[in-house]
Amino acid sequence: MSNLKMPFDNLVLRPVRLRDLDDLEKMAHDAHFGLTSLPRDRGLLEQKIIFSLNSFDLSDEEAALSERLYIFMLEDVTSQTICGTCSLFSHVFQDTFDYSYQVDQVIMKASSFQNSKIYRNLIFRRANQSFTEIGGLYLKPAFRNKGVGRFLSLSRFVFLASFSKRFVSPVIAMMRGVIDQKGRSPFWDYLGRKFVDWPFKKAAYYYASYPEFVRDLIPSLPIFVDLLPVDVQAVIGRSHIYTAPALKLLQNEGFDFTEDRK
Repeated sequence: MSNLKMPFDNLVLRPVRLRDLDDLEKMAHDAHFGLTSLPRDRGLLEQKIIFSLNSFDLSDEEAALSERLYIFMLEDVTSQTICGTCSLFSHVFQDTFDYSYQVDQVIMKASSFQNSKIYRNLIFRRANQSFTEIGGLYLKPAFRNKGVGRFLSLSRFVFLASFSKRFVSPVIAMMRGVIDQKGRSPFWDYLGRKFVDWPFKKAAYYYASYPEFVRDLIPSLPIFVDLLPVDVQAVIGRSHIYTAPALKLLQNEGFDFTEDRK
């Protein structure tokens, strides 16, 4: 891939290099917790860089056969400083599974009294379809609110369109959920920890490499939302406050929530 020039003459988007490890690690620690595509683990980040380098080196035909990762870096070539990063994942879940709860509606009726009520239900879902996923977006604060973030986000679609044989449809984005400043998730703390006695940070770390623990340890029975505490109900289907700008940008480009596609 050749470097992609921006309207800002000193900014260039390029594939990641091994020498970017220090910058990538710093951005991972500067980002608020929960950005799982930028783990706060130097060893994992180095593995991701090597995986990305190998992915770029493959031919389109070779890259289309298995899961691949493409990491991009936004660099100020005048000062030789890194401004941000973003990623593309191809064939996600081709060899693994994604576990989640799908929000569904259940209508309870009492025909004798002509009465009914609609409840929300959480359905345990295992997705084994391959996806293309956009993620790993982080822009340093000094470059925000200048149109740079939008460029950085949309640049992934330019690469996707230019090398379409490497990717599959549909294209998804997993948005970061509600997590507090200490890395605690209200939903996980109330529900997940009843079955897996780990803090959310540890659960998120292991899910990145061994998602099957969710299937093995967490029951797959439906959960009535109304039975959960009000503060837990409030975060279901909600994105992190710092993810809101990225979510709005994607919605403006035609993305919608999975439950809106029913």
